[in-house]
Amino acid sequence: DDASDWKVKSGAEYLDKFGAQMQRSSDLVGKMTSFTLGGHIFGRQDFSRRGVAARQTVVATVMKGYVLSAVLNANDPARTETLVAGCRAMNCTWC
Repeated sequence: DDASDWKVKSGAEYLDKFGAQMQRSSDLVGKMTSFTLGGHIFGRQDFSRRGVAARQTVVATVMKGYVLSAVLNANDPARTETLVAGCRAMNCTWC
């Protein structure tokens, strides 16, 4: 997404706006957190889908004027953490 369309300068700002849309069908789980990957700060927000045994974690950053985001899906919190740990461990030469 074009960061200027969302009027955001960071992944955290994007997740604030994106999270408001997600709350139509999901509940926020915990507070937004962040982590660094390849020198970029990624925001992270977890969601629990209503009526579905699924957990979604959205991570996002703004790079070169664009929002880079990923949605990680798992059926329980432990598997979600495994996916996030995998993201953090990536060799991010493309960043």
